[in-house]
Amino acid sequence: MRFQRILLFTIAILTFAQGASYTLDQLLEEAYRNSRQLQTLQNEIQKAESQVNGTLGSALPSVILSANVSHAFAQYNAFGSNEIDTAAMNFKIDSLYQLMAMHARSRGDTVTGPLLQKIGPAITGVTLSQIPFPEPNDNTVTFGITVNQPLFAQGKVRVGLKIAKLYQATLLCKYLEAKMLLKARIMRLYYRALLAQNTEEIKKQALKLAEETHRLTVVQNAAGNSSDLDTLSSRIRVATASLDIQRTRTDKLTAYDALITATGIIDRTSTVSVQGDFPPPDFTMTLEEAESQVHKDNMTLKQLRGNESIQEQMIRLARTDFYPLAFATASIGQIGQFSDGRDMFRQTSYFDNRIVGLGLSWTIFRGFQNYQKLIQAKIDLDNFKLNQRETTDNIDLAVRTAYEQLTLNLDQVKQTEFPLRLAEKAYSISKVAYEIGSKTLLDVQNAEYNLNDVRMGYSAALFAFHMALIDLKVLMGTL
Repeated sequence: MRFQRILLFTIAILTFAQGASYTLDQLLEEAYRNSRQLQTLQNEIQKAESQVNGTLGSALPSVILSANVSHAFAQYNAFGSNEIDTAAMNFKIDSLYQLMAMHARSRGDTVTGPLLQKIGPAITGVTLSQIPFPEPNDNTVTFGITVNQPLFAQGKVRVGLKIAKLYQATLLCKYLEAKMLLKARIMRLYYRALLAQNTEEIKKQALKLAEETHRLTVVQNAAGNSSDLDTLSSRIRVATASLDIQRTRTDKLTAYDALITATGIIDRTSTVSVQGDFPPPDFTMTLEEAESQVHKDNMTLKQLRGNESIQEQMIRLARTDFYPLAFATASIGQIGQFSDGRDMFRQTSYFDNRIVGLGLSWTIFRGFQNYQKLIQAKIDLDNFKLNQRETTDNIDLAVRTAYEQLTLNLDQVKQTEFPLRLAEKAYSISKVAYEIGSKTLLDVQNAEYNLNDVRMGYSAALFAFHMALIDLKVLMGTL
């Protein structure tokens, strides 16, 4: 049991010491997952979706539950002497009843007429001022539910919904652009780390070749076919190659550190490496095709077109202030009055209060504010179009520059392939010739130097080509 624990611990230590090796796809996955900018934009997209739903909700009816208690210090009394003149208050009620009875008989009403004739003598000589009308209560309580439904909200709902959807689409395009730019950054750092690894590998091969040359020099010196100076020179060559490896290793660790920081990988620089190789250099698109692709799929231009549509909708939104507002309302509730707070729940009688209505509100004049808002919206659109044209011109210039740089780097890669094959062949021939004595050590070292130099140039040309390809693909929106 103890042996098994020691074995597992040893395996864990070796695994940690070995570190992790990442492919480009793994690095991109880590970068996407750890990017705070992408997380922020995802939250903004969810917020935009909520804004769209909120705009849709403004077209739905609103339901309001209300309750109100009020006290009137002075209120209108329809039967007060201050509201009706004295002559009217002294009008005799029996005369009114007699007039009503005569009217009933003229209509042939055999029920109302006799009834009024019987009531008349009982109120003979009574005037309105003698009737004790009740005083109105000072307190009123109302409660109920009101439903308001906009029928025509000046067109603000329709325009606002378009703006919200356009903003949502523009925000999604911004998210895709941020993701693409993050991918471009990771790819650049990945290729830089790959270049550092390849350079280190070339330096190691150079060291191996230098050591092999030194070994042959020692053998030739022992056989009397070379001098001590040749041996010393080959030894210096070995030491120089070893120092080159140390410098290259420092560059590689720096590239790893930048890659770890950009992707958010929790790992040590000394235990990280990248897998893969430079893809074959291949690009056949013409400049006209590249420019057409940029005008179609460039993320910045897509956002500008979306923002232009938003500015146009803002003008329409400003025009809605000139339109009327139509709405429908309905309410149901109870209303009651009482004179004392203690009677609110004991002696107060509540009556139904039901209302249905239509309304129209139209602001005819607001001091030219609506007109000025419309002018400002149009000016904003004009300024935006000017900035849009300037940005488009800059992108066109960047496309031409990136395309020229790409074609130049592609030519350099193709021009380096043939010298690389020649340098490899020349080194092999010089090494064999040195072994048989037909070439000097200097010839071998020169062939070795040329081979390493061409290898470094080919690797650098591949790196420059893919950097330019990334720049162009970012502009075309196809990365």
